[in-house]
Amino acid sequence: AVCGFLEEPFKDGFMDIGYTRKIEEEFDEIAEGKEKWQEMLHRFYVPFKDVVAGLAAADTAHVKAEGTPSPYACPLCGRRCEYRLGKTGKFLSCSGYREQIPVELPPAKVPAKPAKKSKASSKPAKPVKPRKVKTQPACAYAAPVNRQGKPLLPEKVDIRCPVDGSPMILRTGRFGDFLTSVNRETDFILNIDKKGGLKFPSPPPYVTELPCPKCSAPMNLRTGKRGPWLGCSKFPKCRGRESWAKIPVEQQQALEKALAIHEGNQPKFDIAALDGTPLKEGTPVVALVIPGEEAKLKFHADWDAEQRALGATG
Repeated sequence: AVCGFLEEPFKDGFMDIGYTRKIEEEFDEIAEGKEKWQEMLHRFYVPFKDVVAGLAAADTAHVKAEGTPSPYACPLCGRRCEYRLGKTGKFLSCSGYREQIPVELPPAKVPAKPAKKSKASSKPAKPVKPRKVKTQPACAYAAPVNRQGKPLLPEKVDIRCPVDGSPMILRTGRFGDFLTSVNRETDFILNIDKKGGLKFPSPPPYVTELPCPKCSAPMNLRTGKRGPWLGCSKFPKCRGRESWAKIPVEQQQALEKALAIHEGNQPKFDIAALDGTPLKEGTPVVALVIPGEEAKLKFHADWDAEQRALGATG
């Protein structure tokens, strides 16, 4: 898709196979003193700058959106898969990903009693905003591919899922890479920090009765590197904080005791390798990756028909 997008604007030399040979010859002439390097750069840069300026103004969103049909059928829904481009390069995706289907929303909340209108109030009632229709892809199957375009199984890592004991696999989401069990039914995620190391799950915060100084919502109590700290439970909509030092000593002791009980009631997850060896937080995930194998997918019926048609014409 990218090469096809660039071939038209750069057809005058830049995308030509012999362009590299031509440039190397000009470099040799510069080294021999037969040509000035300033003149050579001027010949290159003036047309190149104009083409780049035209590409900057063009709509390039379709380059990533376009897909190239693949031979494979989606293992989840049977649709034909296609090759697409992402941040990490080429990958295989179900063509149903581009089909958006509406998501059933829970019924809207209806107030028990209508608010009484004040006689003195002359403000018009606020119009009721219609609910936005949410959609999701008809099928979200995707898989990495090798250089030959063959689909690969998700990369396994040498970590045993603490919930079901299965190997964990490396996946990529909106916010980066993460680890999850090979079993889709298991609801457990192990995050990866910015340095690429294991980030162990932390217990949820303890919700206190202290009001946020900004929005009056309950404050969350957590244990940080420097001790207990209070933050608004409405984060990130509200970033209110409360100084722990301002809390009376007796109340501090009561909150710390409640926090200890709360954290003690949370499930404990032992993160270990597949052979049971305990792993430390911050262990590089790269060192735990097990090379992926090819996924055995069925060929799509359309691809079979295309191959028969090619054989008939050949």
